[in-house]
Amino acid sequence: MKSFQKIALAALFVMAIVSCSKVEKILVKQDGTWKVTSSVTRLYINNQLTQTTTSNGFTEVYTFEKDGTGKVTEVNVSLAFTWTISADQDEIVICYESQGATTCVASTILESEKNKQVWTSTSKEPGDVDWGESDNTYERVD
Repeated sequence: MKSFQKIALAALFVMAIVSCSKVEKILVKQDGTWKVTSSVTRLYINNQLTQTTTSNGFTEVYTFEKDGTGKVTEVNVSLAFTWTISADQDEIVICYESQGATTCVASTILESEKNKQVWTSTSKEPGDVDWGESDNTYERVD
């Protein structure tokens, strides 16, 4: 469950797109099942990079449905979510509901291939001097 928490935390970061991927390349447009295979997390303190962590061996599996719903599953625990794509077709937003609160996470696509995606996100808000960034790699399961 620890890795699930790390991915959930990493997913809370938001960032603008840095590639030319469009909606037809965004994995959820294709729907299906995707597994997180690796994550690179960077932590900044006082605007300085202080830590970079690479993690592998995740068990989270994301299932995206064409109707804008989905679920993330780790072992026997599932969490439902909804997803949308921005009007500019360059950002995906996934919203989770947990303990009566809704948390939405915006991510952008760094790489987009038929069976592999790399999403990036950041928690930095204007004026922040401390924040985190995360690049997560997803591979198609089905």
